[in-house]
Amino acid sequence: MDIAFLDYDQLVPLVGIDHGRFHIQYDDATGRDIVVNSGGEPVKDLTKLGREEQSVSGAAMSPEQVKSAVKNQLKAQGDNFTR
Repeated sequence: MDIAFLDYDQLVPLVGIDHGRFHIQYDDATGRDIVVNSGGEPVKDLTKLGREEQSVSGAAMSPEQVKSAVKNQLKAQGDNFTR
């Protein structure tokens, strides 16, 4: 299963080409689903995507945590996001 960020106004709608695609995978070490980037690295902080990702410490984010973080960011920007 994947999480994808799309912009249909672009020729290639996947945001940042491969950077807008994240995989959900089961983590045997924690016994839960986590989100990994296109390089297979666990996503730990959405604000660091595309820069300094490897320097972020902490636990990998779950799909629910990613969804919540995206909603919070959109609210902070004043966008209407209801899903």
